[in-house]
Amino acid sequence: MVAVKTHKPYLKGEKRGEYKRILGNLKQGEWVDVPADDIHRARGTLYMLFPNPLDRITVKINKDVYRIWRAPIGD
Repeated sequence: MVAVKTHKPYLKGEKRGEYKRILGNLKQGEWVDVPADDIHRARGTLYMLFPNPLDRITVKINKDVYRIWRAPIGD
């Protein structure tokens, strides 16, 4: 038995950098809802923009939506 993992296609055009624009403009205490299909891309961008774990919060709202906060704490 062989496990096969399929990856989402590489983003091109207008969609490329979408989460970098969205999450880069978050102010402390603000949040954005992200579809579950894109949470890996959004989290990767979040960790790149805010490497301090105290600056970010990710919570699963339901099976289809995650909420990402820019935490009001940290340096």
